[in-house]
Amino acid sequence: MWDQIIFNGKTRDKSRTSSLRGASYAHSEVEILEEKIILWDRGLNDEGNSVEQKKMVTFLRN
Repeated sequence: MWDQIIFNGKTRDKSRTSSLRGASYAHSEVEILEEKIILWDRGLNDEGNSVEQKKMVTFLRN
């Protein structure tokens, strides 16, 4: 059974500048579901290619 999405959001394209590990800007996305929260942060270069990424999933318990 799939979790129902309660909220999802993301930063606007190229709205967060960055200089870490060759990135020109950073992009973040979040999804809050019934049983977990998913965060995904990516560093992208000028061409839009991912140069770094981190995804974190947190499971919620009742």
